[in-house]
Amino acid sequence: MRKKLLGAAGVLALASSTLVLTALPASAADYEFEIEVYESDSPVVGWSKPNGNPDICEDVEIEFLERDAATGDFNPTDVAAPEIVINEFRNGGTMDLSGVPAGWYQVRLDCGSFDFEIEVDFARYIVTKQVEGDGPEDAAFGMDVMILDGDEAYKTYPIELKDGESAEFYDFAETHWSVTETDDGGAKEVRIANAEFISEVGVEHTATVTNVFDSAAPDPAPEEPAADAPEPSDESEDEAPVVKKKPSFTG
Repeated sequence: MRKKLLGAAGVLALASSTLVLTALPASAADYEFEIEVYESDSPVVGWSKPNGNPDICEDVEIEFLERDAATGDFNPTDVAAPEIVINEFRNGGTMDLSGVPAGWYQVRLDCGSFDFEIEVDFARYIVTKQVEGDGPEDAAFGMDVMILDGDEAYKTYPIELKDGESAEFYDFAETHWSVTETDDGGAKEVRIANAEFISEVGVEHTATVTNVFDSAAPDPAPEEPAADAPEPSDESEDEAPVVKKKPSFTG
């Protein structure tokens, strides 16, 4: 965490011919807030301050910064700040990360004489559903998104997704994610691409679950109308055509 360089003024006092240097109280101090979860299926996460820290002032100013990977400093950013809500007790609140790309950020709450800092470093695990062929119309497919400890799931998020939908999970620690399908809707094949992910700060990982169904037979081509029969001729087929002879002329 970045710390302010605090200056202290001294007061000279003369007592019994002894020079005493008395330090004044520090004019500012920094305090840290903490994200309350290691992972979440919701973009809205809670944060709180350790006991003993002062409450947040009423006229607090909020600044959103992004960490420079090269220097480790937090600087102003073009990333839109999350929606931040402070609770009625002024000792914590929530922030909505739904529109914030995975990364490493800092929220500063400045109360003038002191400020608070919340470091928000997270990854995002995304599960997307696709359907190939002619699956059940408007069907939702059941899946389990799991956090693994070795080969065992110690936490499971059951979800349902329709074709084209996705679900997002937020990770604030190093976590091993995976996904499996629990209801394939009668698919003849299920393919899962990029199912497993060990989270890293700033990484957005997408697992795609594809259900494959047979395609319906195409509609038969329309029949062409039968050709009309030719009109009967007035001349009889047995009658020979009349040939008129040209008259001959002699001189």
